[in-house]
Amino acid sequence: MFKNLSISKKLFFSFGFFILIFIVLFVLNFYFITYNKKFLSFLDERVNKKMNTAVLIKSEIIGGIQMKILEMIVSRDPKMVEEGKKRIAEARENYFKAFEEIKKITRTQKGFEILKKMEDTVADLRQHNNKVLELVSAGRWDEATKVYYTECVPRVAKMEKMLEEEVEFHQKRFREEMEEIETTMFKQQLTITVFGILAVILGILFGVIISRSITKPTGYLVEVLKRVGEGELGIDLKVDRKDEIGRMMSSLKEALEGIRRVLSQAKDISFSLAGSSEELSA
Repeated sequence: MFKNLSISKKLFFSFGFFILIFIVLFVLNFYFITYNKKFLSFLDERVNKKMNTAVLIKSEIIGGIQMKILEMIVSRDPKMVEEGKKRIAEARENYFKAFEEIKKITRTQKGFEILKKMEDTVADLRQHNNKVLELVSAGRWDEATKVYYTECVPRVAKMEKMLEEEVEFHQKRFREEMEEIETTMFKQQLTITVFGILAVILGILFGVIISRSITKPTGYLVEVLKRVGEGELGIDLKVDRKDEIGRMMSSLKEALEGIRRVLSQAKDISFSLAGSSEELSA
């Protein structure tokens, strides 16, 4: 079937094959680059969001709550107590929202476990802070001070440790995911490289096939013409193609058959004239 295609179609398929391979490789490479870029952007955004949220929780608890409670205890001013309670309520609302944001972007079981421990630690701290606030509201300053330093301060330290563990966990996950991405990118590049090598090999084979489909019959045709030039007109030219070379071979075959018919007719005429000449001589 392939040898019956015209030379122009063979060349078209040959160049078309290379163009197709180039387009496929370009599309694959573009897809992999775009996908990896989007994934890296998403990963970086997610990690940064978790880091910023953890910092926000720490800031609201220590700066917005613990410092306000300490200011109340030190100042012993009822007006500052009321203002401090409002700021504490705002800080609690902020870190509640921050916890919800972390939950939305947490993907692993380990991450949820660390988050749960951190929530429990903050809840325990909140319980003792409320106890201090009750004592402050009742004007029992010395008791409030004692509870704050013996109960709240150690829990703040524990909470900070949990936040550091949360940050370290996400940093570790980020490094692991980056390693996974690098491995994936290597596999993608290897796939493209292997595909490209196979395409080159197929292209070479395809080119060899096309070349042989042209040079082999052309060489046969040249050999036939050489033998005809040497006077060998009885060649049985085999035509098994329908392309341009096949049509040339068909034309040559018809020409040889025509020459043989003319020679045969000339030979018959020669014999006829020779017979007539003998009759006249007699």
